[in-house]
Formats: sequence, C-alpha cells, structure tokens
Amino acid sequence: MSKKTAFVDLINDNRIIMPACLWMAATVVAIAAISGNGDMIMTDLSNELAAKRVAIRQARASTKPAVPADQVLVILKADLAKVQAAIDATT
Repeated sequence: MSKKTAFVDLINDNRIIMPACLWMAATVVAIAAISGNGDMIMTDLSNELAAKRVAIRQARASTKPAVPADQVLVILKADLAKVQAAIDATT
C-alpha cells in the first residue's frame, strides 16, 4: 500500500478527523481516491456534507447520546492508530 492510498483509505473511511478549514474546502469537492498512476479522482460531496451537518445539529440538540462514551473512546483510539500508522508510513 502506498503512502497516498493509505491516507485516502482514512478519508474514505469517513472517520478521519480534519481541521474545519479542510472540511470547508471540501464543500464542493473532495478527494475520493487516487488511481494507480497518481491522478486524483474528484467527487462532489456537497450533499453528503449537508447531511452530516444536519446530523451534527440533531446530535447536539439531543439530550441522550446515540453512542456510549466508552464506544466513542474505542473508535477514537482506533482512528488515532490509523492516522499514526499513515504518518509512520510517510517517514
């Protein structure tokens, strides 16, 4: 697995944590995949981003969390491990 595809896999997993400025830049297009020859394939994600924003607003308004805190911690630790592995692969 190349360094580029490792990072793209994290993005495609929809669980990578990105700074707000990158999410704003991804309103119209985002990297969906990188083909074998290194060319980028762009995908329109504006509808998906709008749906995520609605889900976030609803979750913030909810008084009962949809996912227990211990599960959230497990997911975050797994994400951190993936990101660290991608970083380690680039060095």
